Formats: sequence, structure tokens, C-alpha cells
Amino acid sequence: SDETRRWYISIVPHNVHPGTTKDVDFYAAPPRHGNSNPALPPHDGWMVLHPPSHGHGIDPAPTVYPKHVEDDEVIMANAADEGQGYL
Repeated sequence: SDETRRWYISIVPHNVHPGTTKDVDFYAAPPRHGNSNPALPPHDGWMVLHPPSHGHGIDPAPTVYPKHVEDDEVIMANAADEGQGYL
């Protein structure tokens, strides 16, 4: 790891912290400077992490949009329990 912060689309095993070698990574994107809300991942610029060495993604990389945004803030409360997240 080169200490560069990135967003990832991954599967993280239950009871495991994200960012370990136990994650199954599919796509990655660098943070966007000037993003109006840095808590949100970028819409585009995602890289496919191809097997076998980098991940399990397939082409094309996605475009990411928040599923629910209110007043420029993502509604995070109970997101996992209610099925809210990213598309």
C-alpha cells in the first residue's frame, strides 16, 4: 500500500474491518478534490480491479450515485438495516 486514500467497492466479511486483505475488492477510485461533499464517493473515475492480482472487477467500471440524498447530506442512519446505500 502506498498510503494513498481511495474509495472501494468491495465485499467486507462480517465482523472484519474494511481495508484488510480479507476484503474482496472490485473497483477503486481516488477522492475528488473540490467534491461538494467529501463524504460521498465520486460518480465516475472508477478503476476496474482485475483478477487475479488486484481484485474481482469486470469491465466496464460503474458510475456511482447515492441512493438517497437530502439537503446534500447522505442519510446514513440505519442505512444497512433499511437497505439504503449506493447504486
